[in-house]
Parts: sequence; structure tokens; C-alpha cells
Amino acid sequence: IAEWSDDDMTAASKVISDIHELMKKVNFPTNLDDMGISAGDLEKNMEQVISKTLDSISVSQSPRAANAEQYRKILMSAQQGKNIDF
Repeated sequence: IAEWSDDDMTAASKVISDIHELMKKVNFPTNLDDMGISAGDLEKNMEQVISKTLDSISVSQSPRAANAEQYRKILMSAQQGKNIDF
């Protein structure tokens, strides 16, 4: 649990960790495999997913712009259940 005395990065890390623990407790999916999307399915459809993402109007609303390679990394992180650290 984050403390008022924590700096922003420490507090954010604690909150993220707590959310991950809650997700595990309630059996919430923590990666794409858990959601029924296999690594093979993702790889087979990766370029189409990235293309549709880049074409989506919602991308323009994101506070941080991402390119195709960054979306690829995001999807791979989601497949593996890893945090996004870039």
C-alpha cells in the first residue's frame, strides 16, 4: 500500500503491485493466454492488430503517442503477462 511519504514512482509501483495481487486473488486474466489468445494466434494476426490500432481514432486520444514497434512490444508484453517498462 502506498504511503503519503512515498515519491510518485514508488507510490505508483506499489499501486500497480497491489492491483496485480488483486487480479490474481479474483482469478482475473493477467495475460492474453488467460483470455484465450494464444501466442500463435497473436503472432499470426499481429500485423493486422497493429494496423487496426494505428488506424483507430482512439489512438489520437492517447496522452502518449506510440509507433508500430511500440505496439508490438505492448502486445508481446500482454501475451507474456509482463509489465510495460518503456
